[in-house]
Amino acid sequence: MKNFHLKSQKPLVNFIIAFLAILCAGVQAQAASITMNFPLSASQEVPPGASSGTGSCLVVLNDSSGAVSVDCVFSGLTSAAVAAHIHGLAASDMNAGVIFGLTATAATSGSITGNGVLDAGQITGMMDGLTYVNLHSSQNPGGELRGQVTDSASSIPSLSVSFKTAMVVLLLFVGAITLRRRSI
Repeated sequence: MKNFHLKSQKPLVNFIIAFLAILCAGVQAQAASITMNFPLSASQEVPPGASSGTGSCLVVLNDSSGAVSVDCVFSGLTSAAVAAHIHGLAASDMNAGVIFGLTATAATSGSITGNGVLDAGQITGMMDGLTYVNLHSSQNPGGELRGQVTDSASSIPSLSVSFKTAMVVLLLFVGAITLRRRSI
């Protein structure tokens, strides 16, 4: 039976440490952008509304800088949209003040867009589902459609193809060096 020597395993240990450090750095770099997809509906208003209007939103949050971008579409409002906002911090059964305004198409169908910056507490609140998009119309000035900003499966950080390729190249390179040293 061959004796196990830690000294002979040093290249392998160094490789594992380097690989884990690079992997952690890549995941950390990827984790800064969180994407949330969610519906807009009158039933989410507090109190619930009767509008048959619907919509969907895509919100992207940079959890480091607090930068938020909003891109929504809506249709079927009872009257033309007059305003839209990100509100918070509130659970889905409560109302809250405006965090920042958005731009909405002044029609019964259209889009909602905008950008803003959240402070640290608001970033945490958004990630915890305590913010919402509210679309106001002339017939429903308190809000016709609402959507709680919630996390979706697409928010799970993923490693880029270039990062994965670099990891494979690094693995092959270190493996080749390790095998070469063992044959010497």
